[in-house]
Amino acid sequence: MDESVKKEIDKFEIDKFLTFHDFVPHEQAIRATVESHLLLLIINDTPTKKGIVPGKMFEYLASERFVLAIGPVDGDAAKIYNETGCGKFFDYEDISGIKNFLLESYRNWQKGNWQPSDTSLISKYERAEQLAKIKEMFERLTFQI
Repeated sequence: MDESVKKEIDKFEIDKFLTFHDFVPHEQAIRATVESHLLLLIINDTPTKKGIVPGKMFEYLASERFVLAIGPVDGDAAKIYNETGCGKFFDYEDISGIKNFLLESYRNWQKGNWQPSDTSLISKYERAEQLAKIKEMFERLTFQI
């Protein structure tokens, strides 16, 4: 995590609720992701934010865990999460929406009303499916040459 992000977090005086880890091997990170009940994805607030679709998003999809995402609600990443039902996107400034979502998620978790995402809707975003689409595109291109 960038040091500027940590400094921003310090302003909120929530250090006692957070644990920061240095580099974690990928296998360990995936294990922690799969063992979680709710994941967080934040899209950087940049001029190209609507087109950002981070690789971590696809790992989150594969984990079958629900995602709280913060970023452009009309961006490409939001469209994928809305289509698959695997996440809920909130605008950067939607503090009350994020708060209410977190409270509702926590209450559901306390009651045992937590369940993994429906994987039937995410299969088209799996690596094998994406590679098959790319292969098909290249095959169409070679026939046109």
